[in-house]
Amino acid sequence: MFSPACFGIPWAAGCKRSSFVQNAVLFGTHTGPQCYTNVLEQLELLARPMKGAMPLRKEITLMREKVLDLARRIKETKDSELVEVHVQLLSGTILGSWALPRQSKVSDVMDRVSDIAEEGKAVSKLVFGDILDEDSTLEGCGIDEGDVLTVTFQPCAFRVTGAGAMEVNGYYAKSERVQNGAPVFINKNGIILFKYIMRRGTPYWYFTKDGHPADDSKGDYYRVQTDAASPPTDGWNTKSCPLGTGTCPAVQPMDVEYKPSPPPNGAVATDEADNLDLF
Repeated sequence: MFSPACFGIPWAAGCKRSSFVQNAVLFGTHTGPQCYTNVLEQLELLARPMKGAMPLRKEITLMREKVLDLARRIKETKDSELVEVHVQLLSGTILGSWALPRQSKVSDVMDRVSDIAEEGKAVSKLVFGDILDEDSTLEGCGIDEGDVLTVTFQPCAFRVTGAGAMEVNGYYAKSERVQNGAPVFINKNGIILFKYIMRRGTPYWYFTKDGHPADDSKGDYYRVQTDAASPPTDGWNTKSCPLGTGTCPAVQPMDVEYKPSPPPNGAVATDEADNLDLF
């Protein structure tokens, strides 16, 4: 039978019902791991279903509420704690260390590494036993205080300069995505460079916010009409691109594998072609 005595709670003496849980779990009424093991074993009794008009039903219900409240506070504290994460090169050289909340994503670490990466290089992957999913949290990957991640880099494919929208400028690395038979490239600001084909078959290359629907122009910065397999160096314009401002970008290839072809017919879409396209 469930009894307060199994928790060591002297309720009859007027002790607060929550004091045992707070003192024993957080501070320990005795030292040593065995004490905490005993506490957990005793708390397991609260997970047993109650049946009928059993003795101390109200007291058990209240204790459950206290323990659940404590569990919520423990989680909040745990989530707010910072863990120091080290990032090393394949050679074993430590590249940098950052203190981040446990709920930070792997992509947050990648962003910090990108900030100190060699010019023209992009973070390819982070490894902690296995290749880490950039959308996973540090806690979800089992990463804790003092753990060391290994980073690999890849050369960027393009350098973009001169765009009036500053976030478009920078180095673009090839992602694992492919659209309309061409690789999708991305910079550290979350801008993608990709090929898009209109419903009537007119091909374009676009600079767009990553994650924005490809068939919605609201996330577009610049575009150029061309059927080239890689983005052209110039000929970009802001037509039907709400986020495009100021001067248009120039695209400089950094890798011979993605040497762009010159845009056909000046790479500028005609009004007639635009009128035929359906977004």
